[in-house]
Amino acid sequence: MPQASELIMRNCLDEIPRISRTVESFCAHHALAPRIATHLTLALDELATNAISHGFPPEDTHDGAVRLRLALERDTVHAVIEDDGRPFDPLSVPPADTAMTLEDRAIGGLGVHIVRAVMDDVRYERADGVNRVHLRKRCSPDE
Repeated sequence: MPQASELIMRNCLDEIPRISRTVESFCAHHALAPRIATHLTLALDELATNAISHGFPPEDTHDGAVRLRLALERDTVHAVIEDDGRPFDPLSVPPADTAMTLEDRAIGGLGVHIVRAVMDDVRYERADGVNRVHLRKRCSPDE
């Protein structure tokens, strides 16, 4: 397997399990700690689920896709997830108030909170009709 890996998924929630298989294979090949694979999978599952669930409405006949790229550069995994669905910046979601009880908390927002919590850097851009989220996860050699 090369230093980079790519996965192209159909606009369908049934495709989501492919993310964990891709991430686990990538991390195993590069001897990365299981914690790295878990954090990447959590973040990428959340972002892909949001893109498919909200970016491509059921009435839309658009055959959109979600693309994932993983690359290892020194001690950092770089992941990019992109889709050509409706524009949406996940970082525009206000930080979740985790001090509130479940009963008092609004539905939604925890997924993006988890993405921010498990990644070292998250950046969003919209260019040429494509949503693109860049993620970075550092992995120390002693893990």
